[in-house]
Amino acid sequence: MKTLKHSFIQNTIKACLSLNKEEKFISLYSKQISGDEFFLNININKDLFKSKIGNNISIDTDLLFVFHLTHNFPINPPRLFCLTSLSHLGIEICDAKDILEDVLGKEWESQIKPKEIILSIPKFIQQCLENKNNKLFVGKYILEYEYDYNMLSKIPNHYFNFVEEIINKKTKKKQKRLLMITSLFFLVFEYKVGYFNYNEVKLIFWASVKSIYGMKNNYNNFEFEFSKNFNDRIYLNLITNEGGKIINIVLYILKERGIDYKINRDNASNELPGFGSANNEDDKKNENANNENLNGKDSNDENNKINEEEIKEKKDDENNKLKV
Repeated sequence: MKTLKHSFIQNTIKACLSLNKEEKFISLYSKQISGDEFFLNININKDLFKSKIGNNISIDTDLLFVFHLTHNFPINPPRLFCLTSLSHLGIEICDAKDILEDVLGKEWESQIKPKEIILSIPKFIQQCLENKNNKLFVGKYILEYEYDYNMLSKIPNHYFNFVEEIINKKTKKKQKRLLMITSLFFLVFEYKVGYFNYNEVKLIFWASVKSIYGMKNNYNNFEFEFSKNFNDRIYLNLITNEGGKIINIVLYILKERGIDYKINRDNASNELPGFGSANNEDDKKNENANNENLNGKDSNDENNKINEEEIKEKKDDENNKLKV
């Protein structure tokens, strides 16, 4: 059974690689991760779009995608990721989200051939550029999905580094994590070293930057409070020597997006676009523990808290300088 399965995946890869001879503007090469898992690196030449995209839109670089065929293929869908930023053209698809179903225009079915998906990518990009409405949230994050660290490191982002997460305040237990902040999302990965020098990082938490409810910084220990709605919160407690840098990055992103760092409580449930965590029970426990901690905070913690008044004063100062 295993031999037949391996042979099936090998034949699927071979069919995809035939595009190197059949298509002028598409080139691929494969990389075997483990027994029955492959990456297909897809390069789409920028010249393919020259005569197809109007409205003074131009793509000035080749587009790179990664196609991941898992060991459960075709029962489980493959994954498709974009590694080339197109944010300057108004679409956000290069942020570790799986865009397979967006390219297909429907849910995965086992009879769909990966070769057909690859051939559909240029048309999908063209549609995105010609109609940018609602393209900020193309694709989806898969909790518990194991990403290739080397692939993630190629994705343009505002922050990408290792941190420590405080997973139990009472015991001070910490866990090594990989933190990634894109122009729209917070991503937290569990780190482990896999086989064949394949570095796996499992996605355990994601939240939109827009869902930040509040921030607190105390030396190298800093806390983000995310809110899905009025009654649903989660706290991310991290330790890193770049805490101040991360908060500055977040403030910059929020400013660029025209978002206050603290969202109005009454409108929160209507405004927040996304939120996900791999362990909802732990989230609730951490939320209760953090609420108790916040209720018993001392004056030093209060002085260290970044609040709305400080942000407003800074904004007013900046506006006054600009007027002068």
